[in-house]
Amino acid sequence: MKKALLSTFLLLALSTAGARLCRGEDLDLRFTGHAYKNGRLYSEVSFGGDISYDTIDAIRNGITANILVTAQLMKIGGLFTSGKEIVAQRTFTYKISYDVWDNRFVLSDKSKKREHQAALESDIVRELSAAVSPLVLALAKPEGDGKYLLRARIKIQTIKLYPPFGIFLYFFDPWNYESGWMHSDTFSIDDGAVAP
Repeated sequence: MKKALLSTFLLLALSTAGARLCRGEDLDLRFTGHAYKNGRLYSEVSFGGDISYDTIDAIRNGITANILVTAQLMKIGGLFTSGKEIVAQRTFTYKISYDVWDNRFVLSDKSKKREHQAALESDIVRELSAAVSPLVLALAKPEGDGKYLLRARIKIQTIKLYPPFGIFLYFFDPWNYESGWMHSDTFSIDDGAVAP
């Protein structure tokens, strides 16, 4: 009995680890630098991790994926105020499709009217970094010596099923992805200069 229980536990642990290895790292975003100029905050960003194999396979088979990057600039409260106030917010939308004739992934950016192409799955994340960076947010003249924080999250949408079929995606959804909020370090903006 104990051997059966132990072997079942080991099999479950190995299959979970194997599924995690096959899935790769979760997609994430890092803020690498900030600059303030002419009422706009420019933030250099870089993406890391991988898009899941199931999502890549769905794109390769003809499904278009939407990648939404939502960025928020937050002002951190001072000594007598608590909490964080959202000062600026922007959502960047990209589409990834697969060009069968050229054997390439195509990343379309409607706001800048540009296309980025990637020959390999691993190049998609690099092209996404090139498309998003620098991340630009409108910001009125900063007041006083306030501290700011940037945060962003990534959402990948491929298949959207409506009720009653959407219940299946609630339990098992290998094609869509939503990250948690990823934060920058706090920084202040003084007369156009950005300081940590």
